[in-house]
Amino acid sequence: MPHPKKKTAQRGIVAAAATALVVGSSFMPAAAAPTASESPSASATASEKPLASETALDTEGLGKAIEKDLNKSVEEYVKDGETSDAASKVRDELNAKGIDATASVKDGKAEITVSKNDAAKAKEIVKASAAPAPIVVTEVDSQVKTVDKVYTELLANIEPKELKRITAILQTNDGLKIYAKGFDEKEAADELKSKSAGSLPEKLTVEQFVSEATHVDGVESSGVAKTTAAEDIYGALGYAMDKSGAPTSKSTVCSLGFTAWTAEGEDAIISAGHCSEDGATRILGLAEQSVPGQSPTLGAELGTFGFNQFGGPGNSGLSAEELDSMTEEEFNNLEPGTDISVIDNINPALNLHAAVSEWADGKEPRDEVINVTGTTKALVGSEACSSGRTTGWSCSPIIGEGVFFVGGSDKTYRSVAGYVAENPGQSVLDQGDSGG
Repeated sequence: MPHPKKKTAQRGIVAAAATALVVGSSFMPAAAAPTASESPSASATASEKPLASETALDTEGLGKAIEKDLNKSVEEYVKDGETSDAASKVRDELNAKGIDATASVKDGKAEITVSKNDAAKAKEIVKASAAPAPIVVTEVDSQVKTVDKVYTELLANIEPKELKRITAILQTNDGLKIYAKGFDEKEAADELKSKSAGSLPEKLTVEQFVSEATHVDGVESSGVAKTTAAEDIYGALGYAMDKSGAPTSKSTVCSLGFTAWTAEGEDAIISAGHCSEDGATRILGLAEQSVPGQSPTLGAELGTFGFNQFGGPGNSGLSAEELDSMTEEEFNNLEPGTDISVIDNINPALNLHAAVSEWADGKEPRDEVINVTGTTKALVGSEACSSGRTTGWSCSPIIGEGVFFVGGSDKTYRSVAGYVAENPGQSVLDQGDSGG
């Protein structure tokens, strides 16, 4: 869809391999696959200087990341992304029709899992999907449980204080699992001593819930999930922030995600919600650098946070005290949140493009870009690539999708829906990549 206030030529049709994944709680939007066609042209009011990608597009940055991290060609990566997209659409259609289903991909093959009672309907929908690769329907005797349903059941059956231990509920290729910090036996024993026999807790620990839930395949030990915070503007460029509104030793840097526009047709940019620190930070401007990870210099003014949400509505989370004092009804009605920000009041001197910087070796970040032409949902087992101001282009397989319980800057517990991927040595995502 073209920008409503700009005459932009949309050239080339390519598939995106994934939409957004989470490592810790940092979103990694996937890029559209590279194309030899031209980037969207500059707006009518922009400078007439040609964009770097208006000649044959150099895919060096992304291509190297796919080959290095995934041992695949760009074409194989795109084909697998199309398979993942088709399977996710089948899963969503089944769920919309009241059929519980999970989906995953492995070695380029997609799998939909449903109960035996729903298998016939699932096969009909798969047959009608015209997927680019075969989708296998797997039948199981028991009821298939989605992350959303387990989230609801978990809140209904565990003690509120147990939520402080949980870091994620994930659907993985090894089944649905709950990740939690270790059980403190001494703390539990001390609490038991302080209660009378008639006031013993009626609800369960995480371990007890997992032992009784046949649809959950295990509880894994986990630490606390942590957040990782010129005129032509592209996704993956950095931007700087500070609570004081001026550069200080405490200034932070995040990455731009996608360019967008408001309901009124004004320019906007999508990034990560936690970068705004619940709206406390003020954007100083672009963080200019020549290579990923380089200490940036402050560039042109960018805009302001018009919207930010990290956790529930209004950046809501729950403190340890609030969790302990919640009523059963309040606890059961908790909804998973999100991690997103919208930058608006964009500097009118800037020219926003529907493309992402490649951070190609030996090139400036604006020299080589990749068009963004669409989005698609990622599945467990599929692969996605990210571009950010710290690590540049990196790729990684998705190993889980679900809900993360992340600590906010105010020590509250925030729930965020998303994906998790392998991140060896912080080589895929690191501080400053958030939003990219």
